[in-house]
Amino acid sequence: MSPPTQFAEPLFELKGTAAKIDLSAWISGVSYSLGLLFVAQDRINVSPEQSPAISFTLIMVLVTFFVTVMMIQRHMRLSILANTFGAPTQLVTTGIFKYSRNPIYVAFLLPLASLALLSLSASVLAIAIYVTAMNLTVLRKEERDLSQAFGKTYSEYAAKAPRWIL
Repeated sequence: MSPPTQFAEPLFELKGTAAKIDLSAWISGVSYSLGLLFVAQDRINVSPEQSPAISFTLIMVLVTFFVTVMMIQRHMRLSILANTFGAPTQLVTTGIFKYSRNPIYVAFLLPLASLALLSLSASVLAIAIYVTAMNLTVLRKEERDLSQAFGKTYSEYAAKAPRWIL
């Protein structure tokens, strides 16, 4: 039996209090916020009098985004606490998981893509930040953990199903 495929180690992992919220939620929120800031720089001439209102709006959009993510996770009966996911016990390869190893993370692309309604460049920037950060951190950790838990079965699945959708 050949050893399981080695997957790259994550660039970093959250520890301590910060790890109480899943890293993917942090990355999504930061990507979205940076996209919104780029929209603001790209499309809005902000006077000093308008600055507090713009800042408040950006913060409220970020809060709304996090609340939406939490509602989706709750609907799926997932905790937002990263440490409650535990070790993987079952490898799901059917249904939507045949087309993407990470369909939940693909869904996070939707709000980022919606920024294109305001600014295409902001949307592209936010998506690039999100995909890069996820590939270097969250997905590497998950792939490492799944490879350790399921060995050759996971390696074969990873060879068939794309990480994202392509």
